[in-house]
Amino acid sequence: MTEKCVVRNAQYRRGGLNKRERHNERKNAGYQNEDIVKERAAAITAVVEQKQEAAAALDEQTVKKKRQLDGLEKKTAAAKQEAADFEDIDRIS
Repeated sequence: MTEKCVVRNAQYRRGGLNKRERHNERKNAGYQNEDIVKERAAAITAVVEQKQEAAAALDEQTVKKKRQLDGLEKKTAAAKQEAADFEDIDRIS
């Protein structure tokens, strides 16, 4: 397996290197994103939760459908075997 690495070369001021090193090595005590609009954060969180709930419901439906399909496949296999058994009996008679 080949390992890959992404390198981005950018110019930084000397004073900013320590801050970037702490961030890159995950040594910061806390992280924050100033771009987040706090008034919209609750609404966005609600939308994300709704999508997660919908995905979970869809997963449940998929599992149910798969179980139904598995049951039909087993019934079909049993019916095919029964038909083959009848053909064998018919050949003997």
